[in-house]
Formats: sequence, C-alpha cells, structure tokens
Amino acid sequence: MSQASDGSFPIDFPLSLRLDGEDTLTTFYVLRSFTPFTKFQVYLVRPEYSTKFPSELILKVYDPVFFDGEREPHVWEEYLFRMMGKSFTCELGAYKQLADLQGRSIPKLYGSGMLLPSPPGSHAIEPPVLLLEYIPSVSLDDIDTAMLHPKLYRPLIHIVATFEKRGILHSDFNNRNIIFTPPEAPERALVIDFGCAELVEYFSDEDWAGSARMANDVRCLRLTLAHKLGLDAIDTNTIVDEEGLLTVPTDKDGPTKDSESSSSVNYIMPVTTLSLSISLLA
Repeated sequence: MSQASDGSFPIDFPLSLRLDGEDTLTTFYVLRSFTPFTKFQVYLVRPEYSTKFPSELILKVYDPVFFDGEREPHVWEEYLFRMMGKSFTCELGAYKQLADLQGRSIPKLYGSGMLLPSPPGSHAIEPPVLLLEYIPSVSLDDIDTAMLHPKLYRPLIHIVATFEKRGILHSDFNNRNIIFTPPEAPERALVIDFGCAELVEYFSDEDWAGSARMANDVRCLRLTLAHKLGLDAIDTNTIVDEEGLLTVPTDKDGPTKDSESSSSVNYIMPVTTLSLSISLLA
C-alpha cells in the first residue's frame, strides 16, 4: 500500500530511513499521521527494535510532492524541491545551534536522514527527514487560558529573546508552534517547528540585522500570547498595533465629570512583558 493522495501513510506502515552516520537502514512504524499536512508531513512513529530511540518519536518529512499550497507541485517542482531543501537545512541547523535548549525549551533532535521510497521505485527522490522528540502537550490554540500563568510563559519569552544572538530567527510564531506540557497541568512551554527558520550564516551582517528586525521573534511571541489571553478583545478601543504597542482606554487621574460624559483618554504603552496582559485582564 502506497501513500494516500495527501501524502499520509496508513497505521503500522513500515518506513525505512537512511539515517546520517548509520551504515544500515532503520525501520519505523507509523502510529499516527498529523493531517492535514501543510508544508511538511508529520508522523508519530515507533522504532522497529532499537534501544537507541524512545518508544515514540516525531518523524518530519520534507517532501515537495505533497506540499499543500497554492502552487501545483508538478509545475513548481524545482522551486518546491529547493524550498524543502532549504527548510530542512535551516531546521536541522537551528536544532544543532540550540542544542543546549533541546529537551527543555525545544524538542530533542534524535537524528536526520532520508526516507526511502515505499514501495521501492515509487518515488523519484528520497526526501530528507528529522527524528524529533514526541512531547505529549497542548498547543496555545487549545490550552485553557486559565492555565496560562506568567510563570509558565515568561521563561519561554526570555529564551526566545536569545535566539538572534545565537544566530537563529524562528520567523513563524503562531498558536500551533507554542506548546505546553504536560497537557493536563502544564509546567513548561516550548517552541516547535523551525521549518521557516533563518540562520545567520546565510546573511551578511547588514542583511541579518534587517531580517531580525522584520522577524522580531520576541514581539511576535508576545503578541501571539496576548491575543490568546484576549487582550485584543477587552475593549473595542484596545488595539495591538503593528509596533507591538497597546492603546488602552484609561483616565490616569481617575473618573471626572468630563471623563464620564466623554471618551476616555488613550495612552500608549509598550508590551514589555505579558504580566501587563494579566493585569489588564484582571
């Protein structure tokens, strides 16, 4: 049985990987496909018989044939192949450069390599793959906001603030790429999916500075968290603007006759920490 039209493999399907640094092929079995796929194909897999790996891992496949986008793969074959190659190289590089954060603020990287076509000869390429730590978790998209305490997300903000100096730009913060574990009572926040990451080694100093300003990982993380916490819905006059500033209706001198009969005075404050978010929501 071959892949479905969306690129997914059936449960218990054996996948043969040619892992970097290994002389023999390693087989993994599909436990789950995280469909619908977008840019990449992501599976929960188990090793056939190996004490080298955990019992469950994430297998991330960079196969341009199953790219879910506006471009038709057969028309954009070369472009998609190059894009997948760049994504794989940058994500692998990001995990290596953030090695000290693996298992704490990002998943552990267990290996990289190539996925052999199945059945043999059914695919023109051997797409690159990453083997990553599987972390039972809840995403920012699904977490109950009552569990989003400052002590849970503040450490992650501080870690992300070091990315630029480490030569990494994540460039893709959204509700799916921030997770919390364990899911029932989260104690730790992590960043996942470095598929859109940028590495300093591919930029001049000037271009890197410009890309860092454009990506602005810390600001994007703060705004993503703020939106989840409901800051943009507290009041119709509360705005999170493009500079990461909150326009909050207030009267700094307390209510007066004039202020009761007219709109409140607006003032601008930077979103420096999300403790501000909590105070505004209280």
